[in-house]
Amino acid sequence: MNNDEADRIMIDPAYKLERLKEVNEKIYAFSEAFRLVDEQMKGMTYQTKMPFARDMYETWYSIEKSIMKFDRIFNKVEKFEARAMTDPLNHERRE
Repeated sequence: MNNDEADRIMIDPAYKLERLKEVNEKIYAFSEAFRLVDEQMKGMTYQTKMPFARDMYETWYSIEKSIMKFDRIFNKVEKFEARAMTDPLNHERRE
């Protein structure tokens, strides 16, 4: 909240009540959503950690590493191509 709005809340009681009403409605909607999710989750069991075999983990790890490498290369190429538009003189020199 910015300073002007905070000052208005302190000075204008009608605005303060309006803001309190909005906050109460949002809190009610939020708590109702939590209650509905809790009701739907009753009786359900879920496991947060999945057991992985070593070879599966190594495969996923190598996939993630290759994706990160691809992203780095892609970002470098995109930066290089963008430089052609923003700085054509240096782009010619670097190319």
